[in-house]
Amino acid sequence: MKKFQILKHVDDVIKFCEMQFPRKCNCCGKEFTDFKDFLLNTEIPSHAQNSNLQIVDFNDIQDVIAYRNCKCGTTITLPCSVGLGSKTMLLNIIGWDSEDNDISKLEVVIKLRDAVIKKVLGDNYETTKS
Repeated sequence: MKKFQILKHVDDVIKFCEMQFPRKCNCCGKEFTDFKDFLLNTEIPSHAQNSNLQIVDFNDIQDVIAYRNCKCGTTITLPCSVGLGSKTMLLNIIGWDSEDNDISKLEVVIKLRDAVIKKVLGDNYETTKS
């Protein structure tokens, strides 16, 4: 069985995503009251099911950014490691999990994404709609 150290940080990611709410769609004005409301009322862009995440590791900028579509079609970005203290640490763990499990960094981040969504939405979680 493969082990992923990144999954130990699911609660941290949820906590810092929640800090970004309430927020509004810049196009239609839809207000998302909290992270759960955001997940329930947006979706992963259908053309980018497995590439809606961006790992940013460039000079002094490190982050993991998720892209979701509002029901009006506007793409909304959501930084996922805001305030994690050491974004470099998060990226290091992604790298280590990638190497240890012989999968891409993106696949590791997708595992993190799915675990976060499943924990926030519980029974409302469906991989095809997230």
